Amino acid sequence: MPEQTNDAKKSLLRIVPVFLLALLSFSLYSLHGQERAEKPAYQETAGKILEKGLREEQAFVLLEKLTNIGPRLTGSTQAAAAVELMRQEMQALGLDEIHLEPIRVERWVRGEPEEAKITSTLAGIIPLSISALGGSIPTPKEGIAAQVLEVKSFEELKRLR
Repeated sequence: MPEQTNDAKKSLLRIVPVFLLALLSFSLYSLHGQERAEKPAYQETAGKILEKGLREEQAFVLLEKLTNIGPRLTGSTQAAAAVELMRQEMQALGLDEIHLEPIRVERWVRGEPEEAKITSTLAGIIPLSISALGGSIPTPKEGIAAQVLEVKSFEELKRLR
């Protein structure tokens, strides 16, 4: 990675926390309703940080890189890859004391493929393609037997209520 890019990232990582702190301080100042005619001492610095962040693209480049990893369902390999990418980016930016905390993440795991079929006295056995929804309850071991009611529209269904 070019030296200039690393310097820009380090600069950005120094600026962003200061900006956020300045923004928080300004918000707290406003919330408490302190009446002072002069501007707070940090307001000029916060404005410079904001202008620099909007003028330079490095923050957006980093944000794009960190969000383009794709969907990351909790506990998935994509989520683990996103965490590792963040760790690598922080190291590349020269941050120290980077470590990952071990955590336990509950997640739903799809069970064995299910099968469904319609048993018809007229058409025999008709297999169906099905898929369980995340977090759904399992079908009882004995299966489910019920009559099928065919309707051609929601209006027809409403009439049958």
